[in-house]
Amino acid sequence: MQAFFVKGVDEYYNARINHAAGIGCSAAVGSLAAKAAARQEKPDKVPYNPKSGRQASIKNPATWGTYEEALSLCSREGMAGVGFVFKENDPYCGIDIDNCLNERGEISTEAAAIVRELDSYTEVSPSGNGLHILVKAALSSTAWHKQKGVIAGGDIEMYSTGRYFTVTGKRWPGSPADVNHRGEEIAQIQARYAGQEQPKAAEPDQDFDLSAYLPDEEVLRRARAAKDGEKFTRLYDRGDTSLHGGDDSAADLALCLLLAFWTQNPEQIDRLFRESKLFRDKWDAPRGDCTYGEITIKTALRRQTARYDPNFRQVPVDVQELQRLFAATPMADRLSDMGNSARFAAMFKDAFRYCPTLGPWLVWDGCRWQADDTGAVMAAADDCVIATAQVAAAQDDPDKRGKWLSFAAKNEALAKRQAMVTGAQHLPALAARQDQFDQNSWLFNCLNGTLDLKTGALMPHNPSDYITKIAPVNYDPSAECPRFMQFLTEVFPDDMGLGIGNTELISFVQRLAGYALAGVTTEQILCIAHGSGANGKSTLINLLADIMGDYATTTPTDAFLMQKGQKPTHDLAALRGARFVIASETQEGKRLDEPLIKQLTGGDKIAARFLYKASFTYSPQFLIVLLTNHMPRAKAEDGALWRRIRLLPFEVKFESVARDNNLAEKLKQEMDGVFRWMVEGCLRWQKEGLGEPEEVTRATAQYREENDSLGDWIAERCELDAKATARTTELRDDYQRYNGWRRIEPKIFTQMLKARDFKVKISHGISKAYGIRLKPAGVDDFLTEDQESES
Repeated sequence: MQAFFVKGVDEYYNARINHAAGIGCSAAVGSLAAKAAARQEKPDKVPYNPKSGRQASIKNPATWGTYEEALSLCSREGMAGVGFVFKENDPYCGIDIDNCLNERGEISTEAAAIVRELDSYTEVSPSGNGLHILVKAALSSTAWHKQKGVIAGGDIEMYSTGRYFTVTGKRWPGSPADVNHRGEEIAQIQARYAGQEQPKAAEPDQDFDLSAYLPDEEVLRRARAAKDGEKFTRLYDRGDTSLHGGDDSAADLALCLLLAFWTQNPEQIDRLFRESKLFRDKWDAPRGDCTYGEITIKTALRRQTARYDPNFRQVPVDVQELQRLFAATPMADRLSDMGNSARFAAMFKDAFRYCPTLGPWLVWDGCRWQADDTGAVMAAADDCVIATAQVAAAQDDPDKRGKWLSFAAKNEALAKRQAMVTGAQHLPALAARQDQFDQNSWLFNCLNGTLDLKTGALMPHNPSDYITKIAPVNYDPSAECPRFMQFLTEVFPDDMGLGIGNTELISFVQRLAGYALAGVTTEQILCIAHGSGANGKSTLINLLADIMGDYATTTPTDAFLMQKGQKPTHDLAALRGARFVIASETQEGKRLDEPLIKQLTGGDKIAARFLYKASFTYSPQFLIVLLTNHMPRAKAEDGALWRRIRLLPFEVKFESVARDNNLAEKLKQEMDGVFRWMVEGCLRWQKEGLGEPEEVTRATAQYREENDSLGDWIAERCELDAKATARTTELRDDYQRYNGWRRIEPKIFTQMLKARDFKVKISHGISKAYGIRLKPAGVDDFLTEDQESES
């Protein structure tokens, strides 16, 4: 069933009188009900904006209207009825009693008692088997906005904000015509039915907005026609999993992700999936408390951050509003390409930004700015052409109206619409610089708002924050993650085997994960997660990356290793804006690019560019994690580098018999709770500092010792004596030979000796080191390992 919004209870009251008199929508209600019965399915209550005729949102008052506007659209379009929105700071509360009327229209005893107790305006609900009651009262518990209390044969729900009632005007016999104050009675009913929720299978992870509802057929039509329509068709219509390496589970999730863009209703996704070529018996196979299909849908809804939004480019259709808008905009009164661009910028200054190095066009989707890859800008140009024609038709002067209409007709040409968009790119209302986006490193964007990491406060999404990234999690300070906490005690066990885990190391990991949320490099560290075999490091790091969503990325390990010749920078360009960078598996014997590591962890600006694009500079704001079984080589004498390295040891190896093959999926079910744990770690890091447990200090020191070739050379080839002296050239030659003739500059070698507290002086043009000399065997007797093997 279709519905649309009315703003204010006085209009609602007028609507009730008119509907009761049979005016306006009564015929439409009857025809819609017959249509729904023929289809054998429940009518869909989709709200529409009475001003524009487009779908509306209960979260956006700009898409609501007056009673007169709603009634006009209802009569004009043959819709089902008027809707009334419950919003904050209003005194009204709605009571919805389902399934309390039988086929003969007789009311159940318990529902009748509630109607008598509340004694306020009551009408039959659109389904015909329930009642809506409107009172003045405040709900004492927000839980009633989402939960149901059970009554005989049905249930009862109460709303005071964030929902709406579809108005039928079918007043229940004997109910008063007024909306009465019933605060005490509502409190008593709440207390009576509190905690009697009906159990549900596969509860969605978040509420979905009915304003974005599309019928099944429309979801399929749009999905097939979209930019990724070929991918959708392969999966849905042909059951082709070849793009996913024949992995059926990966293909299932991919299809659900595509569906989750068009609908956030898990029941609708399930219904559509069952009609696809991918559906098989496994979909209903139990997985703990859920089925495989339910888990797949929940995962898709959590991961899919881009969502269909019918209102993101809402066009003002009120001609007077358009006239006022254009009159206040310079150049908007001109019948030229420049005038078209000015009108476009005026209409869509809140919806689009032009940034050549990022989009180039970006669109505000209600949560973040994202690249326009669906042609939204050109669709907006179409709307601007229509708006111009509306203004043209409203001109009072016949000559002026004729000129405007003639001009508006020409604007329908593709070249004119393209010129409109191109000409708007540089206008101040739309033009943006790359450095405007993702500028505040202490803001972290998630599904239900933007988090201030300094305070832990959650704020509404705001386009003026210029955020382009989002994490696929909700911030809930009460969310729990018991399996994840158990996992940490398994990966980092305590020495006594008590099952409580290494609390100091786990606390460090929490602060480190919290530090990763913030886009800062104040700690100047490089984290190396090391351990061979099945030890949990990949599970932990990949889980954190999944939680951070757009803020996390992977990059080839070679980006941080020494290479011959000039290193390409496109890998570094892709790291702009990232906060958590993972590089997996280094080849044995490879060496860290020490200068680059120090630059990236120190916060110094770096220059980079994408292929075939102009170069740009940015300040790194990410934590680098090397995930490896083979430790990269590093100069032990480079103190500045080792001050940055933190080796996180994963020393437990999970044998196959003890391994939980479903662990990764179980942990993903707790992502909101793990995110809460990370935020707490961020706040603790700010208060306590990162710190460093003994295990990390010891592992890092051992790693440095293993890279200390100078120390090994001194131990094997030199004698230490306070009275000893040797030429530095002699020492350097021997050291180079010890290292396979790897050349080292004299100045660097001198600095290495001084770092070991050896005095180096120049006397009569000869550089000498004091306190050290070569062993008596001498340089000539020295053999490398290769030479020994050949002899």
